Amino acid sequence: HHLNHLTPNTFCMDLYTAAMKWRLGEIDEATWRRRSVSAAMTLAQRADIHFMRLHFRHLTWEEIESFRTGSAESADIERIIDRLAEELRRPELELTALPHAGFKKTTEGPPADTPILLRQDSYRALTEPVVFINPDGTETRGAHTARFGEIEERFYAVTPAGRELYDRCLCEAEAAAGEHSDFEAREAAYARAFSAFPKTLTELIGAGLVYASCEPTAQGLAAARDGAIDTTDLLELHAQGHIRLEGLRYEDFLPVSAAGIFASNLNQSGLRSDRARTSAPAQSAFEAIIGRPVVDADRRYRGRSARALVDTFGALGLLERLDPDVRVRLESDPAQALEGRLTPMAAPTV
Repeated sequence: HHLNHLTPNTFCMDLYTAAMKWRLGEIDEATWRRRSVSAAMTLAQRADIHFMRLHFRHLTWEEIESFRTGSAESADIERIIDRLAEELRRPELELTALPHAGFKKTTEGPPADTPILLRQDSYRALTEPVVFINPDGTETRGAHTARFGEIEERFYAVTPAGRELYDRCLCEAEAAAGEHSDFEAREAAYARAFSAFPKTLTELIGAGLVYASCEPTAQGLAAARDGAIDTTDLLELHAQGHIRLEGLRYEDFLPVSAAGIFASNLNQSGLRSDRARTSAPAQSAFEAIIGRPVVDADRRYRGRSARALVDTFGALGLLERLDPDVRVRLESDPAQALEGRLTPMAAPTV
C-alpha cells in the first residue's frame, strides 16, 4: 500500500486493476471475470512486436522478431482467467483483511487501445496520524493523507501535435464519460473520444504524433552495399525490412510532475485534464525556486529521434540524398532540425 511506482511498466493495467479491486472487496468475482476477459481480449488483439518491445526491454530485437502474431480464441482466454482466479483466491491475497481506502474509481490517461503517454491508477491514500515534536519538547498531533501506491503502464512519448490532440480528446472523453454511471458504458464512451488517434506505432509515426527511433537491419545494410535502396521514406524503409522502428517510451520529467501526482492523490478521484486545472504551478516559478531550468522533454525526444535518423541514414548511405540544407541541420543540431521541415521521424522522399 505504501509503495510509490509499484512497477516500472505494468503489462496490462486493466487486468491488474480489476484483480486488485476484486481482492479489496470493491467488485465481486463475476464483475472481475467480465472485466478481465475483456482486458485479455484487448491485449491479445494489440500485442504486436512493437508492444512486445515496449514492455519487454530485456529481450533483444532478434528474440522479439522470432514471435509471430497469432490469435486467441475466447475459450483460450477463459482458461487463462480460470487459472488466474485460482491464484488470486490464495489466502494471502485476501486484501479485505488489510486497512485500506480502496482504489481510484477510474484509470487516468488514454484508453487501453491508444498507446500514448501513460495510463495510471493507484490505491487511495489512508489518513494516518502524525506527531510533530516542537522545540520545547511538546507534541502537536495531526493527520496526513500522503502515502499511496501508484501503478502505471507506459506507452509512446507524444510530439507537440500529439499532445494537442490528446488534450482535446481527453476533454471530450471526460465529458462523454461523465454522462454514464455504468462502468462498461463509461469506458466505451471514453474510448470513442480517442478515435482520432491511430492505434499502431507505424500509423502514429506517419501522422507525426509520437517520437520514435530507428536503426538499420542486416537486410538494409546488405541492400545499401548493393545500391538497392530506392527511397528515403522511413515508413517505406520499414515496410521493406531495411530498418527497425522503435517508439520512444514516455517518461515523467520529475519533479514538476510530482506535484500533479500528489494533487491527484489528495483529490482521491484524480485530476481532470490539464486544461481544466486553474491552480497548476507555473514552470517559470518552479525554475526560479530551484535556480536552474527544467529539462525540455520535447527537445530531448526530438534529439534522440534525429540522432537515430542521422546514424541510420548514414549507415544506409542515404544522407547524401537529402536536401543539402536539411542534411546540414540534421548533422549540426538534430533536435533543432526536427523543428523545421522534418516532422519527427519523417524524412523527405527522393
